[in-house]
Amino acid sequence: MNPNENSRTLTKFESSRRKYRKILKNRFLYNAARLFYDIYCNILGPLHKFPDYLIIGSSRSGTTSLFEYLMNHPNVEYPTTKQVHYFDKYSHFGKNWYKMHFPLKWKKGISGDATPYYFNSPNASKKVHELMPFVKIIIMCRNPVDRAYSQYYLEHNGKNETLSFEEAIEKEDDRIKDEYNKMELNPNIHNQKYYTYSYLDSGKYEKHLKKWLEYFPISQFMFIKSEDFYEYPSKVFLEIQKFLNISKYDLPEYKIFRAEKYPNMKPETRKKLEDYFKPHNEKFFKLIGKNFDW
Repeated sequence: MNPNENSRTLTKFESSRRKYRKILKNRFLYNAARLFYDIYCNILGPLHKFPDYLIIGSSRSGTTSLFEYLMNHPNVEYPTTKQVHYFDKYSHFGKNWYKMHFPLKWKKGISGDATPYYFNSPNASKKVHELMPFVKIIIMCRNPVDRAYSQYYLEHNGKNETLSFEEAIEKEDDRIKDEYNKMELNPNIHNQKYYTYSYLDSGKYEKHLKKWLEYFPISQFMFIKSEDFYEYPSKVFLEIQKFLNISKYDLPEYKIFRAEKYPNMKPETRKKLEDYFKPHNEKFFKLIGKNFDW
């Protein structure tokens, strides 16, 4: 090796070492900041209260609109964010970290956490019960055929899905089966691949509700048919207020949030999915004691 080659090698080595040192330095700063924030949460967290209600799902069923409506109610306090993701993703941060997202204990209004992923997280129900056994739980239920199609276009438009809808639902089992099992076996795993590609599985409402009913009585749930929510928002919103035991309040406007337009589903695909979901829907209706006529 000539001197010039050796010099170039040392330069590359030194450059790599400096980059590595920079990464370590950043990790040190991150870990230090994380430590101080944990201390901060542990000091102030006990001054905050747990949420009074959860909107746990299902995704693409109107949860954002309901959240926004509640945020305009005079007796409802704002959380720091709509989706905290504590029970499906960040529970390792601890309960005081979670409580920091909600109002101080002396605030009179109620508050809530609206994270749709909780509904089909295999371990969220147990974690919720450990901290908030008496929390009120709202589940928005959209026709699972339309819900699946809406989720598909959310992922497709977000560049997370390259397959056609028909190909995606055909390959869903192969894509997500192992991912769901991993989450079931390890309560600390959040598997985004499952949530991205579970177009059909997320609509098997009876499957996911059974896990919640292991820990909570049916009386703590409110099941809202999304189609009714969209068609009669004022009426349904008043029913929700009654469930949450807050004063009657009618909004000046009932805007639909995150509404998206996409092509009509192929008739043969819709028929196939209607047949697919029929037994799942019937089991779900039996569990909740009402029929949504899907």
